[in-house]
Amino acid sequence: METKTFYLIVKTKTNEGKWKKQFIPITPIGVEKEALKMTVLNGQPEIFHSIQGEGRNLGQDVVFCRLSECSLACSWCDSPQSWCYTQSKANQHEDGVVYDRAENQTQVSIDSLVESVKSYDEPHIVITGGEPLLQQRVLPAFIKKLRNENPDFYVEIETNGTIRPNDEMAELVNQWNVSPKLSNSGDSERRRIKAKALQKFTELPNADFKFVVSSEQDVEEILTLLDEYEVPADRVFLMPLGRTREELAETEPLVKELAQTLNMNFSTREHINRWGDKRGV
Repeated sequence: METKTFYLIVKTKTNEGKWKKQFIPITPIGVEKEALKMTVLNGQPEIFHSIQGEGRNLGQDVVFCRLSECSLACSWCDSPQSWCYTQSKANQHEDGVVYDRAENQTQVSIDSLVESVKSYDEPHIVITGGEPLLQQRVLPAFIKKLRNENPDFYVEIETNGTIRPNDEMAELVNQWNVSPKLSNSGDSERRRIKAKALQKFTELPNADFKFVVSSEQDVEEILTLLDEYEVPADRVFLMPLGRTREELAETEPLVKELAQTLNMNFSTREHINRWGDKRGV
């Protein structure tokens, strides 16, 4: 969710006796103009050094920043603390847990976030979620301030592909990891497939498409999407469904075989292989 701008409407009388409206922007109490909503881990915004566990840059050292709120509610999501704040959403997730928003969400100023990221001395950042593009009004300011500190800062964004990036965001991001959700997510097609957004991503040469695969039945759905949006196979990564090492071990052999047969890229989920479902690593 984006921070909204509110206006105070003031009516004044001109010298000619006519009424004139003035719209004065105001910031609500507790809301910063240049701030991002983030998840909380151990009482702090969820920012941590790790490796990129998926996709084209798998294995590279990165700093993760996990933003809060999401446009979807995937049943197998490995980060439900970023969006599962109501009972209706909890009912859609396989864990069925409602997370307290006050304990799991915080607002971080752009300046504070830049300082936190700089402290890791790693010029490669992955902005994840939730769905980061819900906050694309503020993200450009964050990325620009990072690059003021180091012009070579490499920025990846992980997105579910439901929100069209604006032109400024498209220009600023080095790598888009677009993960359109399939019916195995439990979300309706109407919610998870947004034509204008997907079309925009296919036009970006630095956008890859990642699909979480649970069975062979997912293949037809993937091929239909790739055909409709004319996505070349070399920009596609198939990943096994799983939130634990054991679950990955069950689905990984099948997904490897499917990727080879379809001439697509295979990506394991290395962070799960190394640390299971532990957060902040």
